[in-house]
Amino acid sequence: MTKSVKLYYKTCREQACISQEEAASGMNMEAGTLSRYENGHIEVPEDVVAKMIVLYRTPSLATWHVRHVNPNLAQYFPVPPRIETDGDMMLRLEWAVDDATAVRDGLSALLRGDRLTYEAAEKKKAKARTLRATGSKHLEIAGYLDEQAMAIEKKIEGGA
Repeated sequence: MTKSVKLYYKTCREQACISQEEAASGMNMEAGTLSRYENGHIEVPEDVVAKMIVLYRTPSLATWHVRHVNPNLAQYFPVPPRIETDGDMMLRLEWAVDDATAVRDGLSALLRGDRLTYEAAEKKKAKARTLRATGSKHLEIAGYLDEQAMAIEKKIEGGA
């Protein structure tokens, strides 16, 4: 597996507040095997990804996994339109932060060597598109949090 791509398996487990030992036990495997999956030393089989999705309550991990393992299929697997769980929300936030960091780093390099070329203009347009997509992710997360807050308030008011 490639080391140049961030692997989100560990991120999802940690965001679910599950230790590596607990996760391994819940998926009937050795903690060392899970560690090798999380660190990209061995490829994660689909049945293990399916177990992670359930255990970590992060359905969006399925989309990321397919896009990561089969980049040629990525266009057919857009990010799910709706955040379904807290795990999905945290994974989307992680994606947004990673996108913004990549844009910052790319722009920093681009601005240091700023030239009046079509290539430089295209690179800046691409960074702008990524930032818009990052903004959309933040808006999705905010909408999810608003829905959760309203549901809590309804429960409180209904119980009072």
